[in-house]
Amino acid sequence: MTPIEEFFYGIEHTALSQWVVGESMLAFPLILSVHTVGMGLITGIGVAISLRILGYAPGVPVSALEKFYPFFWAAFAANAASGVPLLAASPS
Repeated sequence: MTPIEEFFYGIEHTALSQWVVGESMLAFPLILSVHTVGMGLITGIGVAISLRILGYAPGVPVSALEKFYPFFWAAFAANAASGVPLLAASPS
């Protein structure tokens, strides 16, 4: 077994991985749902801001989109927090 395979095997047998995969019936679906909603928010807000910067909807000032930044960063944090257990659940 290569060192990287041993590393992934070790992650797969941690308590976090075992909890996400088998011990809790709702853990995996809940974590996956949070991750999916976060990805949708990041994508939607990012596309809206990017399109405005590219020149679409010129009547909307770019500064008006700043109110969406906290939601973007909250979704990013949720994705980071939910991505770790998803990776730990099945790294190999």
